Amino acid sequence: MAFLLKKENQQKIDILTYLELSTLQTATVKQISEDLLLSTFIIKKALTQISEDLSANNILGLKLIESQKEITFTSDGSDSILTLKWIYLKQSTLFLLLDGLFKEEYTTLEGFSKKYFLSLPTTYLLKVELEKHLQNFAISISPELTLEGQEKTLRFFIFNVYFHYFNSLELPFSKNLIDLVEKFITELLSSTGFSYSATQRLKLQFFLLVTFQRLYHGQTLTRSENLIPFNSIQLKLKKTIFSFFDQTTSLTTVEKEMETSFLISFLYSENLIPNLSPTAALSFINSASKSAIQLTSLFLTSLKKALNISIEMPNYVHLQKELNRIHFNYFNFNEPLATPPFQFNTSFLKENYPDFFIFIDMFTRKNLISTHETDTIYYDYLFTLIKYIPLSLLTHPVYVCVDFSRGKSYNHFISTNIKSFKFLNIVIEKSVSDNTNLYLSDFKPTELTIDFILWKNPPLTSDWEHFGNKIVELKNNER
Repeated sequence: MAFLLKKENQQKIDILTYLELSTLQTATVKQISEDLLLSTFIIKKALTQISEDLSANNILGLKLIESQKEITFTSDGSDSILTLKWIYLKQSTLFLLLDGLFKEEYTTLEGFSKKYFLSLPTTYLLKVELEKHLQNFAISISPELTLEGQEKTLRFFIFNVYFHYFNSLELPFSKNLIDLVEKFITELLSSTGFSYSATQRLKLQFFLLVTFQRLYHGQTLTRSENLIPFNSIQLKLKKTIFSFFDQTTSLTTVEKEMETSFLISFLYSENLIPNLSPTAALSFINSASKSAIQLTSLFLTSLKKALNISIEMPNYVHLQKELNRIHFNYFNFNEPLATPPFQFNTSFLKENYPDFFIFIDMFTRKNLISTHETDTIYYDYLFTLIKYIPLSLLTHPVYVCVDFSRGKSYNHFISTNIKSFKFLNIVIEKSVSDNTNLYLSDFKPTELTIDFILWKNPPLTSDWEHFGNKIVELKNNER
């Protein structure tokens, strides 16, 4: 959805994102230029403008620091790049046109051009550009200046625009609509006993705001949307949702059933049905998506062959449940290009979970087609495997002897801190044994043939970094 921003503003976001994901959030102009395929002139101009934008919008938590040829992006945690994306979006006439068309605010292009002081030819070209982009999502603009397309696809696209750009900064809808959605959520929580985090609640708010905005203009789902049959849904929240549509809309019974099915599908796909038991989840997925079940079965079969993970593993049922949800989301809500890609610095995870990375890469390449969809589901797989599969099932532990001159209490302090790195699968030893892989101390050992590291008292950040690198090296040697 980067097309919604002005080209120069998207370049600024790309540069900031690049710096944010770089080691120490630092890079040279040459590195940025080569990796983002931007000229040094554009980069230097963009960096100057970013600093001006941060100052003009009073975003004090983000800073760009230039030293010689290096650029460092710093953040004190009080703000993020998302704030700039939100600001840039509201400066985009392309987005303003999309927003107006979605809310059906204009019957002619003249109305839009007058509101934003644009010439009519410029507005017409803007509409042509927007239509070109919307074609990628199977959405068109009608002669009456409304958005048309499969309702399910259209809503999901618009939801992603609002949720990912406006996030917690603004709800760009009318007060009446916001109040209606707030009432809906309150009733849902009250009748079901659900409890949502702030971000979960926000996600539901945006989805409902988009839903009721469409319903307000008479845009409803159709039988061709491939929705879950209403009668096959056995979840308790169905009654509450249907009742609210019944009280607040003039939809027909069939339309209310379709809207209820669609909303429950979204709640399930986004993990917004708290404490859903594996049994209830399986019952839902059996009626909802045979293709999701088949892909989960294929995934688990492949997982057993590659990593010997079988049904006897603790949490296997929960792993299966989560994979079903991921695959349901993949088949029903992962519209091509509609969801922004998950950007993440993978070096840390690749070093510590190489088996998962290799397996996921193999599985997605073999069984999934679209590159974008693969990127989206890749990290869902990764974090699910990390959550449910103990590393002890994949790798042998690394035995570390902790032996400092300051005595037992200090050794206990160091050992406790090392144990916090559970993903490294480290076993602490008080003395050297036949199993010991690494000797950790402040004194240089004599007559030891194993690897050792000498630490300062107390250890510095560089000591911990050296230790982590050594553990990874030992694990790689084991393979």
